[in-house]
Amino acid sequence: MKKYSFRDIVTYTIMPTIVFLASLAIYLAKEFTTPLLYGIDGPYYYIQVSHLLTEGFLKYSDPPLSFYILAAFSVMLKDVVSGVKVGSAFITLLTVYPIFFLVKYITKSRISAFLSALTFSLSPLLVRMCFDLIKNSMGSIVFDVYWGSLYEFMVKPL
Repeated sequence: MKKYSFRDIVTYTIMPTIVFLASLAIYLAKEFTTPLLYGIDGPYYYIQVSHLLTEGFLKYSDPPLSFYILAAFSVMLKDVVSGVKVGSAFITLLTVYPIFFLVKYITKSRISAFLSALTFSLSPLLVRMCFDLIKNSMGSIVFDVYWGSLYEFMVKPL
């Protein structure tokens, strides 16, 4: 079994978590500047999650995974609007971890990985996607995990 040094522990846990928490604080500060949901689709997410919680199914036919996740956050926070805001920012910013590890594996540099994750999380396009296109931004973690897995497979094939 490989022993990890303190430097490895800092690299693999603390650095991406710092980026995640700092970015989450920035996103939530922006999200909670208004009591409403951002974007043209804000009421749509409210209706879908509210209907899911009261009736047990979605009001409009749509892929349900993101709405189930947002409903779970809404139940935990006891408010649909807060649940959608916190849930969308939290799930979207989980992409910091696959980005960090992918860049770390490719470049072998902790600093490059840290800066890449920070740049990605504060990208204006990701911020806009998180506020307006919630389902798409939540799905970006699947995309990023795919790229990390593909790179790992190509470097170390079966």
